[in-house]
Amino acid sequence: MTTKLNSKITLFLKDPDGIHDSIRSFAQRNLELMVSEENYREDIAEKYIYDIEDKLRKFIEYGEYMTIEIDLDTMEATVQSSKV
Repeated sequence: MTTKLNSKITLFLKDPDGIHDSIRSFAQRNLELMVSEENYREDIAEKYIYDIEDKLRKFIEYGEYMTIEIDLDTMEATVQSSKV
């Protein structure tokens, strides 16, 4: 009898600065493409960042925790839904 080993690993990541900084960088790049006037960009930046963070709440707990499951056989990764 052969026992099949588990090929899936679950990574539990905690990085509040990395997540927030990544979202902020993404937002800034997009705002530079969408809005030509810098003063107006600054006015809407925080609301845009908040909207992005709100959408990502499905995957990010408390703004800093993320769980990713990777299947080492198929090399596919899945971001798990947050429990919040």
